[in-house]
Amino acid sequence: MTPWPARVVVVGVLLAVALFAGCGVQTDEAPRDISAEAVPFDLLAPTSSSSTSTTIPTATATIPVYLVNSQDFLIEARRKVRMPVTITDVVAALLEGATDEEAQQGLRSAITAGTRLRSADLDLQTGVVVVDLTGGFADVVAGAQRLALAQVVYTATALRTVNGVLFELDGEPVEVPDGEGATKATPLSRRDYARFDPEVAATSTTSTSTP
Repeated sequence: MTPWPARVVVVGVLLAVALFAGCGVQTDEAPRDISAEAVPFDLLAPTSSSSTSTTIPTATATIPVYLVNSQDFLIEARRKVRMPVTITDVVAALLEGATDEEAQQGLRSAITAGTRLRSADLDLQTGVVVVDLTGGFADVVAGAQRLALAQVVYTATALRTVNGVLFELDGEPVEVPDGEGATKATPLSRRDYARFDPEVAATSTTSTSTP
């Protein structure tokens, strides 16, 4: 093998040194800090880690529930529930009762505070929902009981998919009174409790006073 001439070797070394210096690469003996201005912007962006979680906002809808005023009429109040809205969410929102602000405005619930929702099963073909409540719901009597039933019926039928309501107490079907006190075992609608509707009452009063 023929050795390279000494002149060629020296020239090659000099060219390599010149090229290395031209690239601006420093041969530091230890690590050194680099200013933020010298770092590509995409390398400065925060990176995700296993401990970082993304919070997704929960979609909500505003629904009506019906409370009672000092004149024993049903008054619509508003509640926010998570979507998709179910009949269970709607009835459960009603059972929470009046807020402090609503109570200051003279609104209340005729439903006893200890009443809990066991289930609410909706038949989509008939539009009838079976509302199963705990036995404490029956602790109210007479007019207060009819108002409590009216609250549930009006609140449930605010959903377009609900046409009528059947009641159960602790899993047992029960017959309940309508707005006039007549006991019924058939699905109840708003017509059955129209006497507690202020708009219906106002219309009735106007029609009876007209000569």
